[in-house]
Amino acid sequence: MFKNKITIEDKALFDEYLNSFDYKTSGLTFTSIFMWKALNNFKYEIINDYLCITGDSFLEASEPEPFLFPPLTKKGFYDPESLSDTIDKIR
Repeated sequence: MFKNKITIEDKALFDEYLNSFDYKTSGLTFTSIFMWKALNNFKYEIINDYLCITGDSFLEASEPEPFLFPPLTKKGFYDPESLSDTIDKIR
């Protein structure tokens, strides 16, 4: 579903989302996402003004398992209705 591959040119876009909310995980930095993009096949889309990132996990699995980072906001807060609609669209 997600088509956009992460490039160095996406840093400003990602920083807009990654710096607007106090995410409490080290994996949500542009450097980390960019560094692991090839191994995890990270791709992204903007859905309802949320940055949505998918990837493939190879942890404890013989086949890649798709996963989704939590949708990222650039507004500094999450609107429950818009977030729910975003997740429904991803499904």
